[in-house]
Amino acid sequence: MLKFVQGLLLQLITITYASNLEDLQTAIDIAKRLEGGLSLITQHQNTYLLEKKVIQLLEQILAMQE
Repeated sequence: MLKFVQGLLLQLITITYASNLEDLQTAIDIAKRLEGGLSLITQHQNTYLLEKKVIQLLEQILAMQE
């Protein structure tokens, strides 16, 4: 089970390991749920960064038009 946990993404290792693992299947289930949550966070961050970049580009266009 320790080898499985060590092979996870760094963002998942600590929480998975600290989740009072009963067996390998429990570790796998926890890691899958955490990975899903991490994916949602990453998508949200990417959307935020794109929106920020669009605003910056619009500000540059407006500055060039003045």
